[in-house]
Amino acid sequence: MSYSSPTVSAPTGIYQGIGDTEVNKFLGIRYAKPPTGEARFKAPQSVDHYDGAIDATQFGNRSLQAKGMESLFGTYTPPGAESEDCLFLNIYTPANNNENAKAQNVKPVLVWIHGGAFVGGSGHEFDASKIVADNDVIVVTVNYRLGIFGFLNLQRLGAEFKGSANLGIQDQIASLQWINKNIAAFGGDASNVTVWGESAGACSILALLGAPRAEGLFQRAIAFSGYETVNPPIDQLDLVKAHLETDSDTECLAKLMAMSAEELAAVQHTLPLSYGVSLDQTVITRPASEAIKEGHAKNIPIILGNTQSEGPLLTIAFGSAASAIEMFISLMASTISRDDGSSYLSHLNSKAADSHPKQRMNQMWQDLFRSSATRVAAAASSHGAGGWVYNFDVETDHPLGIAHASEIPFTFNWVSEDNPLCVFHQPTPINIELASKWSRTLIEFAKSGSPNGHGLPDWPQYTAEAYQCLRLSQQPAVIDNPDGNMLSIYQVK
Repeated sequence: MSYSSPTVSAPTGIYQGIGDTEVNKFLGIRYAKPPTGEARFKAPQSVDHYDGAIDATQFGNRSLQAKGMESLFGTYTPPGAESEDCLFLNIYTPANNNENAKAQNVKPVLVWIHGGAFVGGSGHEFDASKIVADNDVIVVTVNYRLGIFGFLNLQRLGAEFKGSANLGIQDQIASLQWINKNIAAFGGDASNVTVWGESAGACSILALLGAPRAEGLFQRAIAFSGYETVNPPIDQLDLVKAHLETDSDTECLAKLMAMSAEELAAVQHTLPLSYGVSLDQTVITRPASEAIKEGHAKNIPIILGNTQSEGPLLTIAFGSAASAIEMFISLMASTISRDDGSSYLSHLNSKAADSHPKQRMNQMWQDLFRSSATRVAAAASSHGAGGWVYNFDVETDHPLGIAHASEIPFTFNWVSEDNPLCVFHQPTPINIELASKWSRTLIEFAKSGSPNGHGLPDWPQYTAEAYQCLRLSQQPAVIDNPDGNMLSIYQVK
């Protein structure tokens, strides 16, 4: 295979990537200034124009990772060094994207937000070459700050830390702003941007729907196994102060700012701190379903759904302490039933009162993702531009079942490839064909706003008439209300 050195002149600089006969890759593009030194725990700052050529042939850094995250998928280690300086993105474009083609045929853009529980993962893991080459689109994958670097609530320390509980989301918004400014130079249509992501990435997508500064930066959304942001930030600074043996907030901040990135990561590894998006009323001001109902995201069509067996993989990652499990279930109950959590806990206790805590947690994960998928889709269909719900039920003999994240190889059409993340399904002819149809269905939605026309059953919007969902399996079908009476607990009807 022959390789090329494609060059793009964009508003922020001249980028030299690497290409082959099918795809050009522009890797390790800095979309915001390094969040290091005095910029630690601060909102991202836009990059200045760079006059010289910028090497975009190697992946940039990825955020420092929580221990043990990569072991969930075997021995795979993504490219890119771990670093606090991690605000980089990667752009995949069709190889035929010369200047004339870019001017005559601007392409839809899909921006992938990675998962990893907001403490692990990176955009580097998601090679979009195949879907770009097959579908004539542009895909961008994004890194953002994780864990203590991206989601530690420091807002009580003063105005400059307002929004610190959602720095990772602010990074994502900064990447979308960079894309809005620069993507036309790469042949992309800045007025046709789809944000999509899985797990923590899907939670991010739903959070972006409720983030005022993200309005106008994307036009469609796809959320695989995510949940709405409904809880306020948790103040965990006193735990940090005690660990650092400091008496005042000021002294604690001084220590946090003076630490090396590795020392700060060690604090994260030592303390039982919680990280994730929160309704801080600064970055995120409303849950996704309310944003749609109130008109702030009413023009954004959205696809949502989950896998058949979300819980087992996530429960393994969470640990085995019964008290911690029950505390987490109680914390997330309000997200499921959108009240104080009592109605969902009452339901769970009536259904699984005598079950092992891990079994209760497995059910909680399923309900957590399903409640947000159905609630947001229903809001989008009745108040917005349309919502569609899927059930990922593709058969497998994997011991964890149709597990969390098992849809990703189908989404990126990786099933036929030797990909280390394709661990739940075998590359059988029927799975290969299904992956092609599913990925093309999603790309069609990104192009036109309709997920139909690529070999799957005609997929209707999720409406109160029948609450119809697409069941993605080896025999795909549209099914009526697979959730039954749970929709009342989910506050869908």
